[in-house]
Amino acid sequence: MRKAIIQVGFGALLVVTTVGAARAQDAPTPTPTPVPSPEPPPEPPMPGWQLAAARLNHWALYAILFAMPVSGWLMSSASNIPVSWFGLVQLPDFVEPDRGLKQRFNDVHVWLSYALYALAGLHVAAALKHQFVDKDGLILRMLPGGKP
Repeated sequence: MRKAIIQVGFGALLVVTTVGAARAQDAPTPTPTPVPSPEPPPEPPMPGWQLAAARLNHWALYAILFAMPVSGWLMSSASNIPVSWFGLVQLPDFVEPDRGLKQRFNDVHVWLSYALYALAGLHVAAALKHQFVDKDGLILRMLPGGKP
């Protein structure tokens, strides 16, 4: 029974590390060129603090979506667990196996997940506030085909 649990746990770990490695590859990176479709100005205009909070939240989410797979990769490296990209390519280890480093990277990974939950919750709460309190049609503008 214990062997089956270990195998299931290791299989889940392989799935998480593979998806994390793919996520790190696809994370958005700032570019010096303008984005082809810039975000439309808010309608009606939002207070400056709301715009600043929205932008800070978006950039923090992007930073976490990049940092989480990296911290997981580093944690796996310190644990001497190979990380592969969908089983096709084994990714290099960045650190030597070390229990102390593994624990530090695990702590970073866990705290990043807490921050991701908090920021995602804040993001959803703000969207619901715009929909039901402000009634400014923000959610409809985010949907494909929504008015710009």
